[in-house]
Amino acid sequence: MKTINAVRHHDADAGQAWLEVPKPIVKGLGIDNAISRKCFVDATSVYLTEPVASRLVQLALEDKQVEVVITEQPASQETMVQELSGYTPARLGDQVTLLEDRLIDLPRINDLGGEEILKIASQLQDRAQRYCNVMLPEHEWVSDLLQFKDGLNEVVALCQCPAHTSTVGMMTEVRHGNSEGYVCTAYLTRALSKAGMVAVPLMNAKFWSWEQADQLSRKIQEWYCW
Repeated sequence: MKTINAVRHHDADAGQAWLEVPKPIVKGLGIDNAISRKCFVDATSVYLTEPVASRLVQLALEDKQVEVVITEQPASQETMVQELSGYTPARLGDQVTLLEDRLIDLPRINDLGGEEILKIASQLQDRAQRYCNVMLPEHEWVSDLLQFKDGLNEVVALCQCPAHTSTVGMMTEVRHGNSEGYVCTAYLTRALSKAGMVAVPLMNAKFWSWEQADQLSRKIQEWYCW
């Protein structure tokens, strides 16, 4: 498991604490716009002054299977505030640390169900959304998630067709959309025994340039370790 180091500065007299995390981590998590303006920054770090902001960062890191190693350090609230600036996303700068490890562990066909398909789709959409927020800020989503009624039709398609393998895979395609722009689509797939494959779409994203759509497609395939 990956680890990052953080420092919790606490003023026992004032009953106040700040969790200090590196700026590139906050931006790489794609949560820069969700951080409260009551937080602070300096040249290298973000200081999270509210429990909600600290919890948001920790949950985002847990989702990426990253452990936060926290060092406790006494501090003076008055001194801390004097040396820091108020938080805004613009003050994070351009440096980004992306903590992507693996997107998902795709299950075997016998373990796949409607709920599992929805879970995979949700993971894919969430991680792609955060990536685009940081790396492709001008993107436009066609849909946050292609919702399935209950997953049953998709399970039938993936499980009952005679196929070479008992596992599922993932593929992406980039094409020109029906309207202006380019579309990146991600699918769950299973190779058929005679020809072709079953492909269940999980997510669409629309971009104004081929390069941006292709960039997301390549990133999705990097997330999944073939």
